[in-house]
Amino acid sequence: MQEYKYKMLISYDGTNYFGWQIQKNKLTIQEAIQKELSKILTKNIKLIGAGRTDAKVHALEQVAHFSYNKKLDLKKVLFSLNSLLSDDIRKKNFASIRKALWKNSLWSPSYFASSCGGAPLNILQEYIQKQQLV
Repeated sequence: MQEYKYKMLISYDGTNYFGWQIQKNKLTIQEAIQKELSKILTKNIKLIGAGRTDAKVHALEQVAHFSYNKKLDLKKVLFSLNSLLSDDIRKKNFASIRKALWKNSLWSPSYFASSCGGAPLNILQEYIQKQQLV
């Protein structure tokens, strides 16, 4: 059976929540959305966020995704979620994600330069520029 991955952009006022990630006996954004999404789709859904927020922190465009075994009418799911969730949480956008763009993870090569010994900025800039040429 084919599996589809769906991405959503979420805006929320985190004043009444204990952050993004599910925590035992505490209201979180992830749990609130996951619970309603599971009701709508009549299947236990695991929502995975691209990042986390702490308690009482707000987000304008938190990115999250989930997998489902059927193609969805995204407008219908978006409307249902927005009507079931508190006004603190709004789904702004839904999209299906092509498999070619989403293997099992989203990794890209990157470089980080840090100086413990006080290397001059021009040396670090030169190092970074050389990495971009490779």
